[in-house]
Amino acid sequence: MPGQELRVLVIDDEPDIAAMLVDSIEFLGYRARAAHNGLDGARMVDEFQPHVVLLDLVMPGMDGRHVLQYLRGTHPTLPVVIVSGTQDPDIARSLMRDGAWDYVPKPVDLGYLGRVIAAATVEQPQADRHAG
Repeated sequence: MPGQELRVLVIDDEPDIAAMLVDSIEFLGYRARAAHNGLDGARMVDEFQPHVVLLDLVMPGMDGRHVLQYLRGTHPTLPVVIVSGTQDPDIARSLMRDGAWDYVPKPVDLGYLGRVIAAATVEQPQADRHAG
């Protein structure tokens, strides 16, 4: 079971999905919080200091791609996992090139998501993992 101090921030504009992800993440033994838009999520990173961010791609206002760009500039080693209903493999590859740690499609397989979060908290920082 993960350490109780490991924190995961969920940024998703759909409250039901965000709540389901937070509940699932807490069930796995992590601390979790949710933000319901990109701007609040970007701000919450400094307050909550997560070890991993789960980021929806399609949101009004500051969308997931903009949040990812912001976090790469301010927190370059923070693993950001895109969790999105967008199934286009070209978009997933583009986001990985832009610094996403991984890409998890919706609907979310919670077992797979748990493995992704666990790997993100123990592997090298994102900047090293995707160098080159």
